[in-house]
Amino acid sequence: MKVDDLQYGRYLHIARSAWQGLPTLYKEPPKSVVETGLNLNSEVERLVVQTLDVRAGFTLMDPTDWRYQMAHSQRQRLGRVAHDAASALKQGYEGEDHIDAVLLVVKAIDTYLLDYALSRGDFDNLQRSYATARESVTIIYAPYFPDNVSLRLNRAWPRQKENSRLVHLKRALVYHSGRVYMHALYRRRSGLDDYLIKDLTDLSLSPYTRVRRYGFLSNQCKCSIEIRQTCTGCSRKRVRCELCTML
Repeated sequence: MKVDDLQYGRYLHIARSAWQGLPTLYKEPPKSVVETGLNLNSEVERLVVQTLDVRAGFTLMDPTDWRYQMAHSQRQRLGRVAHDAASALKQGYEGEDHIDAVLLVVKAIDTYLLDYALSRGDFDNLQRSYATARESVTIIYAPYFPDNVSLRLNRAWPRQKENSRLVHLKRALVYHSGRVYMHALYRRRSGLDDYLIKDLTDLSLSPYTRVRRYGFLSNQCKCSIEIRQTCTGCSRKRVRCELCTML
C-alpha cells in the first residue's frame, strides 16, 4: 500500500473515531428525501411513520447556531469523503493490497450512517444492567465478620420497594437512554445516504470475504432503523432486489 493511502487511512480513522464518541453532539435537521420508496397507488407520504421528537439532551439543537452548522457540515463532509473513497476504490483498484483501505471506508460509512443517538444493542445492555442491579447481591469486605465477607442485598424480599442509590441512577439512565434511542428510529434518507447505501451494497458483492462481510453487516444494521430501507435501485423499481430480500 502506498504512503498516501496510509496517510489517508489515518485521517479517515481519526475522523471516524471522533464521530463515534459524539453521537449526541447535535440533533439532525429534517432531511430532503430523494427516494421515498412509496407505492403511489396505495400509500400516502403523510401516513409514513415519523420520528418521535422528544427532548433527549442533545448538545446543539438550534440550526441557526454557528456551532450547530459547523458540526453538521463536518459530519456531512465525512459522508462525502467516504463516498468519494468508495467510488475511487471501486474503479478497478480493489485488490488484495487495498483490502485494509476498503475496510476503513466501510467502517467510516458505518459510523456516518449508524453512530447517531443510541443503538439498539447499547440500549438493551443498559436495560439488562438495570434489571441486574435491582436483584443484585454485592459481596463486600468486612474485617469485623468472622469470614471477612458480608452480603449486601438490594432487596431482602420480593415485594420490597426500597432500592439502593445505584439502582435509582441506573433507572434514570435507562429512561434517558430510551428518549435518546427514539431519535435513532424511523430516520429518513437523504441523497447522500442513498449513495452510501449503494456503496455498501456494491461492497457487499465484493469477491473478498472480509469486505463482503463488513459491507453486508453494515447494510443489515442500517435496515433496522431507516424508513423504507432499500437500495436506490429498489426504490426506483418499486420492487426489492435479491440483496435487499436477503437483508
